[in-house]
Amino acid sequence: MPNNDAVSTPRHSANSQLQQNVRYVQAEPDVHLGVIESGEGRPIVILPGWSQTANQWVEYVADLSASYRVLAIDMRGHGTSSKPAHGYRISRLAADLQAVLTSEGLEEITLVGHSMGCAVIWSYLELFGSSKVKNLVLIDQTPALVAEPGELISDEAKIGSIFSSEEALQLIQGLRGPEGAALTSRLLKSMTSHVFPADDFQWLVAENLLMPRDLAGRLLYDHVFKNWTDVIRRIDVPTLVIGAQASIAPWQAMTAVGEMISQSETFIFDADDGGSHFAFLENPKKLLDLIKDFLERN
Repeated sequence: MPNNDAVSTPRHSANSQLQQNVRYVQAEPDVHLGVIESGEGRPIVILPGWSQTANQWVEYVADLSASYRVLAIDMRGHGTSSKPAHGYRISRLAADLQAVLTSEGLEEITLVGHSMGCAVIWSYLELFGSSKVKNLVLIDQTPALVAEPGELISDEAKIGSIFSSEEALQLIQGLRGPEGAALTSRLLKSMTSHVFPADDFQWLVAENLLMPRDLAGRLLYDHVFKNWTDVIRRIDVPTLVIGAQASIAPWQAMTAVGEMISQSETFIFDADDGGSHFAFLENPKKLLDLIKDFLERN
């Protein structure tokens, strides 16, 4: 039977005051990023995944802010942030992150990334280095979603590719077409467990659709056709790696990510313990405990 903690998903009506108090940080003259923030002390910056929102992390902001200054960011095009016609590349999102860190004067930062948020962290490290970063939490993002041509099967297992080039292009084309919203719902269904409550799932879909599907498709194109293995191997700060047995992202690849990083520890959620791609929503208590324990020791 599923663990009871795993099905006690955060209600989207909870922490309504935090949800309503979004402030904006300028990343470019015409781009302002929505930030949900609370607390004081050492900063934690949360980067949601592709098409996801800061609002989905409000429970984490509320809980962790008892000891830390916590900022959850809506990246450009996502959630409450500006939705310009340009900049839907991982490198541009990393530059946006740098703009926030500089504007807020943040140092000794914990960067928490989920899914594509991890890729933004990897791009940030490649472009700007780790001088401002104290440690990392990387949640369920494999080094490459599409295998490079000529990749060995053994290497594919390590990088965690889940699409062929043709499948990825078909998905992107579908997202940018008239059935983009329906396709988004089906895609999210494949990333959650069968016990994820229906009302929370509808909320999850609605949060995703705050990003126009055309922009989401353009960003996904840039996201999936990258391999971050060389960057991951050079990470030089303590890192907590999180995977999940029932995730669309192979848990074996998350274990491999941990093995690539010299100062790392890895935890894999069991399938019956909220272990989907959205483990952060399906078992928030467990993930919060893991993060707090890691931060206390690092």
